[in-house]
Amino acid sequence: MRTSHFLRLAIGTACFLALPASVTLHAATRTWDNGAGTGVWGTAANWSGDTVPVGGDTVIINNGDTVYTNVSLPALNVTVSGNSIWTSNANATTNGVIRLGGSTVTVESGSSLSGGSFWDLDRATLIFHDGSIANMGNWEFKGNNTTKFILGASGFTTLTPGIIRIGSGAGPANQSYVVDFANYTGGSTTLTLMDFASNGYATLNATSFLTGGFSYLNTGGVYSASMSYDASLYKINLSITADYTWSGGSGNFSTGFTPTASNGVDLAFTGAGGTATNDSLTTAGSITFRSGAGAYTIAGNALTVTNAVTNNSSSTQTLNTNVSPGSIVINSGAIEIGAAGRLGGGSTSATITNNGTFIYSGTNAQTLSGAITGT
Repeated sequence: MRTSHFLRLAIGTACFLALPASVTLHAATRTWDNGAGTGVWGTAANWSGDTVPVGGDTVIINNGDTVYTNVSLPALNVTVSGNSIWTSNANATTNGVIRLGGSTVTVESGSSLSGGSFWDLDRATLIFHDGSIANMGNWEFKGNNTTKFILGASGFTTLTPGIIRIGSGAGPANQSYVVDFANYTGGSTTLTLMDFASNGYATLNATSFLTGGFSYLNTGGVYSASMSYDASLYKINLSITADYTWSGGSGNFSTGFTPTASNGVDLAFTGAGGTATNDSLTTAGSITFRSGAGAYTIAGNALTVTNAVTNNSSSTQTLNTNVSPGSIVINSGAIEIGAAGRLGGGSTSATITNNGTFIYSGTNAQTLSGAITGT
C-alpha cells in the first residue's frame, strides 16, 4: 500500500510539534544582577537577559547579594559564590520555602544557603566547599538526595542547619554522601560536617544513617574515612585516618614514605626493617610499627609525636633520637630507647602501656613521670 505525500507530511509535522513538550533545546546561563533592585528571584529584570531561569538553565549568583526565593524550582544547575546569600525567605521580613526540584546546587566558600523556613531538597544534589555556610531553619530530605563535601587543606567548616527533617519518598537509605579529599593535606582527625539544631526525622539514628550511600574521592591512597551520625548531638561526623607508609629498608624520611610525608601526619612502618633517618619532619600524628614489620631504628632529628608510638610487630623497634610521644603502646615485641635516644628531651609524662618489653639503653639521664601499665 502506498502512503500519500500528504499523510507522510502530516506524520512528520505531528512529531515535530510534539518535540518541544518533552525536550529542552536551548538551556541558557542566567546570572543574577538584581537589575530591578528587588532582590527577588521571580523578578525577570534581576537576571541577565531579563529572564527568570527555567528548567535546565545554569544559574550564577556571584555578586554578594541576598537573593529571596520563595518558589518551587525546576531542575537547575546553581552556583552560589562571591559571599552571596541564597535564602528561602520571600523578602527581608517574611519566611518562605524553596523546593529544589532535582537541581544541583554548588555553594562556594563564604557564600550561604539561608532562610528561616524550609529548604525542601526534593531530589537535589548539594555541593558544599570548605568555608561555605548552611544555616537555614529546616533542612528537609525528600526523594533521593546527594550531599557532597569538598574538604579544604585542613578540614571542613561545619554546616549548621536548624532542624533535620524527612519528606515524602525519602528515608536514610535514600541519602548519599560524598567527601572529596583533593585539597586535604591534614592528618588523622574527626571532622563535624553538619551540626543540626535538632532532629525532626524520626527514623534517623546512628544505625539507620549507615544504610545511606558513602563515597570518598581523591584519597590518593593516603586517607581512609568513615561517616557517622551522633543521634544525641544531631551531628554528622567524618573520621579520617591518614596512612604514610615505609615499606622496608634504610633511608631518609624525606624519601622513605609513600606518599611523601609532611608534618603532623601518621607514619606507618612495614616490611623488612632498617634505619629510618628523620631529615624532614618536626612533628608526626603517630608512629605505628605494624604486625609483621622487621626491626627499625628511628634516627636523625628530634621528633614530636602527638599521639602514640605503637609497636604491633614482634620485632624490637629502637628510638635512637629525641622523640617526644603522647604515649608509648607496646602490644607486641619491644620498644627500645637506644644509646642516643631520649624521650621528651630527657623528661616525659607520656604514659607507657607495656604488653611486651620496654628497654632503656640510653646514655642520657631520663625521667619517666607518666603511668606505666600492662603485663
